[in-house]
Amino acid sequence: MKTLLPLALILALVACGPGEVTFDHDYVIPSGTGARLDAGEPVEILPFILEARVGETLRIVNRDFRGHRIGPYYVGSGETVTHTFTAPAEMRGPCTVRFDEEMIVRVTDLSRG
Repeated sequence: MKTLLPLALILALVACGPGEVTFDHDYVIPSGTGARLDAGEPVEILPFILEARVGETLRIVNRDFRGHRIGPYYVGSGETVTHTFTAPAEMRGPCTVRFDEEMIVRVTDLSRG
């Protein structure tokens, strides 16, 4: 009987699965984005300035057939980048999914007055 209880607990955890993971800033680059940009079509996926706070997490999923530069990040084709901000910063970099070709990530720490 003692071995059945741990087994039942494991089965219950597997059946329920892990809790849903959420992200403070969550973006998906859809398939065909590069081709749309090449054709001159407007694409609105990410903001020019991303305002974030220390402790928040960013996720960028790239479903396009080409890799993209997103500010300070590179997201290869079919890849996902996840980053949790640990310190205040302002990062700039090229953005290949924006017509203005730049993105700023501004991270603030509200706990500091």
